[in-house]
Order: sequence, then C-alpha cells, then structure tokens
Amino acid sequence: MSNTNEDIFADFPVVSSYTTENAIDDGVLVHFEAISPGKWCVTQGVMAAVEDNAGEGRTPAQALHNMMSDVLAFVQAHKNEVIKQAQDGLPLFTTEFADWMAGNVTRKTLWLGGNETGGFTVMFPEER
Repeated sequence: MSNTNEDIFADFPVVSSYTTENAIDDGVLVHFEAISPGKWCVTQGVMAAVEDNAGEGRTPAQALHNMMSDVLAFVQAHKNEVIKQAQDGLPLFTTEFADWMAGNVTRKTLWLGGNETGGFTVMFPEER
C-alpha cells in the first residue's frame, strides 16, 4: 500500500463540523480576547487549573494573562515552524511547547494546537 498523502475524503461533503466558535459558545473553550488575530483559547480544564493555582495576591485573570503572554512568546520564537506546520494543516506543538511552558501556573504539561480561526488552543495532552 502506498502513501500518496492524498485527501481520500476530498470528494465527499462535510456532514458535520464543530468549530472553535461552537466550543466557545458551549463553554468547552475559553476565549482569551487579548491576543489576535484568530481565536486564542484555553480548554475548560486548563482554565480550571489556572483558577485553582493562581496563587495569593494574583487573580485567575492575571495568572491567565501571564500564561498566555508565554504562549505568544513561544509562537513568536518559533514563527518559522508555526508557518511550516500551518501549511501542512493545523499545527500541534507537544514536547517543545511543554518544555517552554515548564513551571506554568497549571503545574501540568501543556500542549498547543492551532485552530481553524488562525489562533491557537492551549490544552492538556489528554484533552486532544
């Protein structure tokens, strides 16, 4: 069997899709509006961990803002790889991103995935 990298579903209509906007509306994703273009989000699980671990003297909103600043810094520092992966589909960063985000407010491993809006979603590996 050969792998030609062809989309075997290209000739079939999309029956159903679940967009980032749907997930935001349903509460599955939390939109971080301070970064654009696209929708930059965290999963509800990540948001709960941020809320639980914000620390004394810092609100969850402040903790989220600090974390998302680190996310943006990662994307800017890895711009060429982000562009390359985006050309092949939606980017997904696992090990590099987890290393970059070590010690983050959630105290857990994080992954970063692109979404159809041109933004990104921060998630726990088990949420992918």
